[in-house]
Amino acid sequence: GIGGCALIGQSIINAQSGGGISRLSGMSMAIFLALGIVSFAPLLGQIPIVALAGVMLLVCQSTFSWSSLRLWGKIPKLDY
Repeated sequence: GIGGCALIGQSIINAQSGGGISRLSGMSMAIFLALGIVSFAPLLGQIPIVALAGVMLLVCQSTFSWSSLRLWGKIPKLDY
């Protein structure tokens, strides 16, 4: 598959660190994320867009299924 949004990356990190067992880990992450965004909004506004794009590319790289590239030649031309 293709790279996804930051929520997919956060979910993968949550599951890999053993937090995917209950919904409590997801809810607590959402609460901490919301509190962090609200608390540090002025500081977060100073982050350059290029840095945010770099983080997005790193998440895409880590969530991309590189083995799916082998299937590229098997996709019919009409599906492009």
